[in-house]
Amino acid sequence: MLQYIRRWILHFLINREAHRNIRVKKHVDFKDVSSIGVLFLLGVEDEFDQIDRLVKELIALGKDVKMIGFFPDKIIPSFYIQKLKSDIITKKDINLFGFPKGEVVREFIENDFDLLIDLTVDDIFPIDYISGMSRAGLKAGRFRDDMVKVFDIMISKPQDMGFGAYINSMIGYISILNKTKYEKEISGNGGCTGNTLS
Repeated sequence: MLQYIRRWILHFLINREAHRNIRVKKHVDFKDVSSIGVLFLLGVEDEFDQIDRLVKELIALGKDVKMIGFFPDKIIPSFYIQKLKSDIITKKDINLFGFPKGEVVREFIENDFDLLIDLTVDDIFPIDYISGMSRAGLKAGRFRDDMVKVFDIMISKPQDMGFGAYINSMIGYISILNKTKYEKEISGNGGCTGNTLS
């Protein structure tokens, strides 16, 4: 019941922000993207290493990348402390409604990234909140019916798809997006910006 109430509040806030027109949707060819926000769940070390490699590749391409991860406990694992690559929010940073709080979260949400990439493969409420409230021009994430209003690009993840394959699928699709083709899809769908890759 509590989870249902939290998600209802989340989508109420997302819809309110949409009506306020704070976020300006935009699309540029991937080669022209200069700023990227990345959201992830800090879980097992192997998955984090794959995210770390992805971010290094994006930086090597000249992208300015900022990351926020969520760790569903209070003590950050030692393997991450040794690397300290990005900001991490924990249970200590979550309010009674399950929403993340603090200056780091606020600044990330208000940053108008060219592109936001949500790399979570499960429903992670604090990350869903940041994705929904983010002012990024283009948002990409895993396909879910209740997040269609949030993401402009959605990638389906079959149960048997590994995390590395999912990342490759997400980045591969984003990197071949063409601005002209994308804008034609928007106009052809009556203004709908949702693009789903199965």
